[in-house]
Order: sequence, then C-alpha cells, then structure tokens
Amino acid sequence: MLLSSPCHADSNMDFGSSCSGSDNSTMDGEYQSNLLILLKSLAANGPIENGFYKTTVGKGHNKIYGLAQCRGDISAMDCAACIKNATMAREISCSDSVMVTMWFKWCSLRYSNLKFFGEWDGFSLGLSTNATIEDPEISAREIVANGWIFYGRVSVPQEIREDGGLLRPVVACNTKTTNFTSTFQSRQMKVPQDTQHINPCHADTNENFGSQCSDPDNATDNSEYQANLNDLLNSLAANGPIRNGFYTTTAGKGADKIFGLTQCRGDISATDCASCIKNATMVQGCSESKRAKLWFNWCFLRYSNRSFFGEWDQSGMAAYNDTKFEDPKVVSEGLNFTKALASTTPNQPLMFLTAVLDVGQNGKRYGVAQCTRDLSRSYCGKCLDFQLVTYKNSIGSKRSWDTYGSSCSMRYHDYQFYFNISTPAKGGSARSSPAAIGMVFPVLVFLLVF
Repeated sequence: MLLSSPCHADSNMDFGSSCSGSDNSTMDGEYQSNLLILLKSLAANGPIENGFYKTTVGKGHNKIYGLAQCRGDISAMDCAACIKNATMAREISCSDSVMVTMWFKWCSLRYSNLKFFGEWDGFSLGLSTNATIEDPEISAREIVANGWIFYGRVSVPQEIREDGGLLRPVVACNTKTTNFTSTFQSRQMKVPQDTQHINPCHADTNENFGSQCSDPDNATDNSEYQANLNDLLNSLAANGPIRNGFYTTTAGKGADKIFGLTQCRGDISATDCASCIKNATMVQGCSESKRAKLWFNWCFLRYSNRSFFGEWDQSGMAAYNDTKFEDPKVVSEGLNFTKALASTTPNQPLMFLTAVLDVGQNGKRYGVAQCTRDLSRSYCGKCLDFQLVTYKNSIGSKRSWDTYGSSCSMRYHDYQFYFNISTPAKGGSARSSPAAIGMVFPVLVFLLVF
C-alpha cells in the first residue's frame, strides 16, 4: 500500500461555517421538520446528482432553500460522507440560525430562508500559510504558489481567473512555513476551535489507513448473513459514539453469527467519532470476507465470524517516512519516551494516553498510545511492548511513525497531530497478503495474523 505524504494527503477537513444570528423561529416545529427533510434530501441526492443538488422544502415563512456541492474530483462515496458530516456539524455550529453555510474540503452545504439560487454571493474566507488576503499585489497564481486555501459561497468550474473575478477553491501546502494564520471577511465566521492555529500540513484529519480482509467466502452471499452484518454495522455506528467511543456487539446465531468491535481515538469528539465509524462501515474492500479490520486515523472497526473479544491479536502494520530520520542525539530519548508511554497507558482509565517529549533545540515530540478496551490491562501492556519490539528496526531511527494493530496502536511525530484533549470522547484498500511490505515515502510494514 502506498500512502500520500501527510502534507499532501487529500483528506476531508472542516474549514468552518458562516451562520446568521440566533433566530427563535428555528424552534418552530414545522420549521425543524422542513429543515430535517431538506438536509436529508441534500445528503441523499447530492452524491447521485453528479455532486450537486439544490432543493426547497416548506411554504411561506417556513420555506427553506438548500444547496450542496462536492468538489468535482471527489467520488460519490466521499461526497456522501462529506455532505453527511456537514449536516452533523451544523447542529453544533449553527443550530439556531436560519442562514447557514458549511465549508469542508470536499464539499460545501448551504441553506437559507431567503432564495439564493443563481446569485453571486461575495462572501469568502481564506486560510493562508504566509500572507494576508488583503494584499492587492498577489495574483491568483502567486496565491497558489504561496499556500492559500480560498473558499467562497460560489464554486467556479473554470480555471482560476486573474482578472479580480471569482477564484476556484484551491488547496496548496507550503511546507517551509510553520506559522498558519486565518483571515476572514465576516464577524460571523466560525472555525473549528481545535484547528484555528494548526498548519494545514499537520491538521488532524480523518484518513483511511487501510484494511485487512480474510479470503473471499461464498457464505457472505447468504441473505441471513448479510442482514446480520448490516444490523451489526448499524449497531456499531449508532452505539460507538455514545458509549464513550467504544462498543462491542454480536448479531445472528449459529453459522451466521458475527462479532463486532469499534473504537475511536480517545481524544476524538462524539461527532467525529460517529462520522469515522460511519465511513468505516461504508468501505467496500472486505465485502466478501467474513473477517475484516479497518483502520482510520480517528477510529478502528473490526468484525469476524469468530469471537475475538478480550484476545490479544498481534497483527498490525507500521507506517513511517523512510527519508525523515531522527536526530541521532534524540533517538535514545525517543525510544525511552515511547517505552514509558507503552508502560503507562495500560494504567489509564480508558487505556489511552497522550504525551509530549521536550528535546530542547530539537523541538518537541508527541506521542499517543491506545489499546482496545476489551483487553485486560496486562494484555494492553504486552501489545504495546510487542509493537515497539517488532517494528524497532523500522521505526527506531525515524522522526515520525505510526503503528496500527488489531488490539493496540502507537504514534510518534515531531508535530502535534491530535486535538490536545486527553479526556475521552463524550458520548478501502486492497487486500493484504501475509508478507512484509516495504515502500519508500512512506513505508508500510505489515504483520498479519488471522
């Protein structure tokens, strides 16, 4: 499996929202009903209408106009996930507003009590790594070269114009810049609090890190098995976010019985946890397999026709940048840091821990360790130690690396990649064969056990 550079990975991000002031009319039962119908219609039709859909719901003062559009190169599945995320995010940011615009990297969603179809709205926002939006000397091409993200309420399907007209949304990463500034042309602009000062190259966004699937099995074509699997996945998606980010369950009986587990990273919000698990249930890579494991940045999902609850599973993978070596003076400190992280994590209430290592002039190193909560604390410690020993030759001298297992995971980077919250959340790729795989920039090493 070849992964994109973390700085250039095209993963979805919440870029913020624009909301009108609070309006008591949003409490009206008929308005709320119309809004829910509109949002469901946008989420259902946007992905199947070539990534663009507009509609209206209601009459009179309760009439609502809505529009959703995905970026032109986004797949229907990613489009559906993005619009769904936008409908969930607005519940937090703009629940009492009658005019709302939500921007994500892959899509935008807008609704209003006033008709706006076909109108040019001059509102826009810009996120920049090293300049300010107001600079009149910067041309469109220079904007791209210097690392801007420019979003407006109007998407332009043509290439960028340099005549002072509309700009097509563009994302560019300038890795030489460490200071990330945001400039907005509206006092009503809301940016996710945890990402206001994060370099876009290091933003903690959800990504699909891969999957492990057993061989295809004709038994998965059984209608009873399929019904059980759907019930199990729906149950994991519904209960994981509201059960403190962890949930196990079973569905069916006898030969068609399925065991399932899902867990979100300990610092992830319930909303992001729900979004991640939902995305995991939509991955098609293991549809013919009775045993599947899916890793995302924010969550992990697993199901099998055999019980695995409480068992320590040694399978997993390590990902690292083969060109980014740690300073020799920091290597031993980093190894001791991760060993301490591995030994301390099992004693935490949720077997999840974040930690920071200060290495003086070499900056800081950030670590995260987590075990699935069906494990005993003893197995948790053994799992994390096993990962460090197994992948030591691959990751020991690297400045950034991740290990993902079926029972535990660890991450180590020279930038803060998590949300800086150490409290728990309230509330597809190709098949891999049992072999070690090494690739340049970054490298993945697999250890598979089924």
